[in-house]
Amino acid sequence: MQVFNQLKFLPKFFLIQLFGLIISFASYSQDFSKGRWFKLFIPKEGLQKIDGNWFIQHNIPLSSLNTEKIAIYSEQNSNQVDGISPIDPKNLKNLKKTPVLQIGLEDKIFNAEDKLFFAIKTFESIYSDSTFCYVQLDEAISNWASAEKSTASGNSTNFAYEKLTWKEEKFNFLQSGQLWISEPFYKGEQKKINFPLKDFVPNEKNILKVDLFASSIYPSQISITTNLGNITQTFEPISGERYDKKAEKKSVVQSGRASNSIANFETTFQFESKAGSGNIGKVNFWYPKKLTGIENNTWYEFHDFNPNLKLENTNNNTQIWSLQKDGFHYWGNGNSIIKISGDSTSLVLASNSENAAEPKFLNKLENFNTDLATGTELLILCPKEFENASKNLASYKIEKGIKTEIRIPENIYTAFSAGKLDPNAIRNYIFEQKKIKKSQLKYLLLFSDASVDVKEKNILSKNDLSISKIPSFESTESLYPLNSYVSDDFYGILTDSLGQWDQDFNSFSPMEIGIGRIPAKSIAEAEMMVNKLIEGQKHPNHQLTFVADDEDSNIHIIDSESFSKKISANMPEIPIQKLYIDEYPMKQSNGIYTSPEANKKLVDLFYKDAGFIHFMGHGSESGWTDEKILTINDIVSLKNKNNLPILFTATCQFAKFDNPYILSGAEALLCSDTGGSQAIIGTSRPVFQSNNFTFGNNFYELAAQHKSEKNYRIGDLVKDTKNAGKGQIGNRNIVLLGDPSSSIPWNYQKLTIDKTDFTLGKANEIIIHNSLNSEITGNLRVSLSNIPTQTLGTKSPKFNFLQSGNDLLIKEISLKPGSNKINIPAFTLQELVSEEITIQFSKSNNSNENYLGTMKFPIKKGIQNVIDKEGPNIVQSKFNDNFFTISDSSGIGQLLATNQKSYVTINDSLQYPIDTFVKDFKQLNQWSVEIDESILSVGENKIIFNVSDLLQNETKKDFRITYDKSFENPLKVYPNPYIDQFTIQLKSVNLWTNYPYKLIIYDVIGNQVEEINGRFLDGNEVVRPQNLRPKQIYFYKIEILEPVNRFTKSYFGKIFPIN
Repeated sequence: MQVFNQLKFLPKFFLIQLFGLIISFASYSQDFSKGRWFKLFIPKEGLQKIDGNWFIQHNIPLSSLNTEKIAIYSEQNSNQVDGISPIDPKNLKNLKKTPVLQIGLEDKIFNAEDKLFFAIKTFESIYSDSTFCYVQLDEAISNWASAEKSTASGNSTNFAYEKLTWKEEKFNFLQSGQLWISEPFYKGEQKKINFPLKDFVPNEKNILKVDLFASSIYPSQISITTNLGNITQTFEPISGERYDKKAEKKSVVQSGRASNSIANFETTFQFESKAGSGNIGKVNFWYPKKLTGIENNTWYEFHDFNPNLKLENTNNNTQIWSLQKDGFHYWGNGNSIIKISGDSTSLVLASNSENAAEPKFLNKLENFNTDLATGTELLILCPKEFENASKNLASYKIEKGIKTEIRIPENIYTAFSAGKLDPNAIRNYIFEQKKIKKSQLKYLLLFSDASVDVKEKNILSKNDLSISKIPSFESTESLYPLNSYVSDDFYGILTDSLGQWDQDFNSFSPMEIGIGRIPAKSIAEAEMMVNKLIEGQKHPNHQLTFVADDEDSNIHIIDSESFSKKISANMPEIPIQKLYIDEYPMKQSNGIYTSPEANKKLVDLFYKDAGFIHFMGHGSESGWTDEKILTINDIVSLKNKNNLPILFTATCQFAKFDNPYILSGAEALLCSDTGGSQAIIGTSRPVFQSNNFTFGNNFYELAAQHKSEKNYRIGDLVKDTKNAGKGQIGNRNIVLLGDPSSSIPWNYQKLTIDKTDFTLGKANEIIIHNSLNSEITGNLRVSLSNIPTQTLGTKSPKFNFLQSGNDLLIKEISLKPGSNKINIPAFTLQELVSEEITIQFSKSNNSNENYLGTMKFPIKKGIQNVIDKEGPNIVQSKFNDNFFTISDSSGIGQLLATNQKSYVTINDSLQYPIDTFVKDFKQLNQWSVEIDESILSVGENKIIFNVSDLLQNETKKDFRITYDKSFENPLKVYPNPYIDQFTIQLKSVNLWTNYPYKLIIYDVIGNQVEEINGRFLDGNEVVRPQNLRPKQIYFYKIEILEPVNRFTKSYFGKIFPIN
């Protein structure tokens, strides 16, 4: 009371403004965390009606309704231009309380015949054709409408304009950008569009606006025939080159007057050229229409605004509404001339309430809160269907110290875009959380596929569950391939008043959060990709490999050398290797080059050698280089489950994730359930070498600057690299497909290694200093370094460079705090190809802290008194054909005398590096090897080993493995008998896939003793029954659900607890 007593002393004008501000704030501050909310779909814009029977029909008792607390919310304005609405910190949410006219509620009791009327306008959007509204049944303040006072004076008008629109949205020239138009039509072919008209007013201006497109290498024209006359639009030819403009666009306007009434406005289009086709964009037609009170759901426009309106045929059922800049207004039944406040942008609705449309009930909303908890660093946006998979990832992230929250985009669309799918809503939500509510948000993970066909007009776009739940931003440019882009950066650019991105890139606004996307298309795929992502992050690999194309006078090799030198200078602990295509011989057939050896070397990288692969060169959605050194077939055949590298692909369109017609190479790598990659920094559109070099240069400079910061993650690195490029179009075309909160494999703490030289032919001792207070265990790697190498010069001039040598020794060692003496066994080389040797130590612990040390030593030739002249001994297990033991007193090596890695050949065709099958490297003199059954054929398989010891004595030996799938039992329970717990092992067809199971245990007379529900991951589950008595026999039944095809299979057996 004290506040209002003080308010009475304020000027009247100030009080009006204050209460207006309070009402305005209340209309935008919906709280969806409480109350009863319902979502309604609007099939047709205009006047809407909800009556008591509507509530009864949807199981909402009338007795539960408080007539003073019913409110309806809808979209009442749209300021989007080319798909973007500027950031307005005071108006981030596009859902506003709408005025409602109540009929029959004077007694404040809702009866079946009582009615609520309100107006709805459908706003055009490139993202959605749907319109929704929301009903809240316990709002504190209802917004009941009453007729506004209207005093007309002067001349009045009895007509206005109705806008009719035709758009087909079935065709996109580039499969890129916002422009979707009609299907093509060809020479001599006619395309007709008819608009039915009602209450046409003769002798007033009519306006036709249409966008036309011609795609022909010859001059062409499109003729238009309408009720108003004929138009012919000519077009210049296009070049037809791959990266040139795909069509000419012309906007045509026709205006005229018709002396007689028209019932149909007929439009005929005809394309003429020697070749090519025409297309029609959006067609808008405005015609003068008589203002009448019996028309149903017409929104009138006023090109020459006259506020005084005179309507014909009005009665007590007529309702007049207007839509102005501040929202909807109700003006009564229009029985006299009414004056509408507003301007030429105002719209007027005249409708008979008996013909009002009825909204379609969709669902009762679950209450939700979009605000992020204090300290949240990672936000996962995912469809409701992916929530369980997201929770799995969030739990892992929280365990690693990254506070993570999950939000459902449908809830954000509800609060920020009136239920419409709209990237502006997500961007505004991020702005609100980051800028207004001051959250610590650093990373945004978009857990959903996206499609350039956002509205899913094409049948191919409708097959996926999650497609376009979280769209990416598509450029307005849709004709020039080199200026068109798709980018998730939009969500991280949070500049006040930011509107359309400058297509000429003359302005720059930095990204403020790191963004990544996991393009999952189904629930099973989402769960698999999360499990795969977690597995990959648990086992970082520091090895960096540059792969360079052989085209363009070695420019890609030159870029690689520049990056390599920068890393060696700033991060010498990072092991680097190079794969240059021109190192390997080419085969030529009909002018087409192939390089099987380069292809094999590249595929081998995925298995053990590389933790980060950076490719520079030509490519496409389906592969790398003209020689096809990596193809989709190679990708789907990968079985590198023990090493999931991160890829950086500086090539055209390899990560084009938004095309519903194809699966890009990047998507295939991420979605593979047998191997592939854990993350890809890739290009979604055509890019230039110069931009790729600038991006790469900034990328490695920033990585070096932050190498000791464990909380500087891959999303930070990509974001800062993009910002350093100042908004170049190539930067927008680079996307992170993966988790932005993943650790960078090169963030590390440095360890020191001491030695003065390295002598061949005798044992050497080195000292590694561990400055930590605890023991660490990691891999010791010995390799040759700086081997002089020259390319072959097949397509470009020969190029000299220094190549890292192959590994001579990998050994697991432990380092105690302080100085540690490590013995390196004696070994020799048949040929001394380098004067330096590199010794490295690498360790990654469970908290993602990396410890790296490296030192290069000059090589001295010692007295090579080599007694061992025999290669390794290879023995096949008598109990399991798949298991082998390799042993050698001199230590087992990974390098043959030809500098090729030791390998295994399957059936004289498939060749794998030996370390693909090695179970562990802990013992230097003996390795255990298991051949994976997934690469074997049914029946007898020929296995050939080519291996060497550290003295490069070689053994070549072949074996036979018989694989009979018919006898395969996919489920095993062990140990059995067991103590406390046992393991259920399922031979999973798909890696990283969750298999739900139900375990039911019975006693010997059939009584159920216990039921356990869980999920297999990678085929192993530890079970701890609680109700079994020791030393008694029990029977079990295990039901397993196959998650992709959704069928259940049962297995039976006995178990015996010992205690």
